[in-house]
Amino acid sequence: MGLCVPFFIWVLFVEHLTFFVIFPIFPIAGVTIGLVFGWMGRIPPLKVWVSLLVFTIFIVVSIGYAELRGFLMRLQREHAASVLSMQYPGSTIIEQKYSGGNGMEIPPNVSMFITATGSFVGVAKYYDGQFGKNGWQPRARDWSVWLSWRKGNYEVFLHNENSNSEKVTYRLDIDFLGYWMTHISKDISEI
Repeated sequence: MGLCVPFFIWVLFVEHLTFFVIFPIFPIAGVTIGLVFGWMGRIPPLKVWVSLLVFTIFIVVSIGYAELRGFLMRLQREHAASVLSMQYPGSTIIEQKYSGGNGMEIPPNVSMFITATGSFVGVAKYYDGQFGKNGWQPRARDWSVWLSWRKGNYEVFLHNENSNSEKVTYRLDIDFLGYWMTHISKDISEI
């Protein structure tokens, strides 16, 4: 219980399973130590199996909960990103990537590679106007290379990937900052 309860609490509040990478070591070590102590007569054999069962239940519940939460968050974040990216008329998403971050200093992120007609500066001005109308605050910007905006726990980056006189390929990155519970309850219209 001393090992599994702190890990279970960690998984309840942190978005990613950072500590579960080393978890296969604990049941093996626990069974080995328990069997050795049971063989030496230090603990009754039944306690070894009961404690292993309790520990395994905590691990299974923690992993199941975190995987379900991660799946739901990914669906919601990808939906939010597609709504934000399809604002530019005539744009087409050619690729979408999701990164769950690491649960601490690297935030979850959705990257969308989009093609559209026109120049990158035209695309950037359009997004700047649309985000400005919706209360997004401009951040750092270089009109020919990249721009960024921030609103609450969300930050959007617009990057010029490839541009010619007729067509532009750009990348729209959406970072989901803050605690995961601030995103699960958000309505898409609030973004």
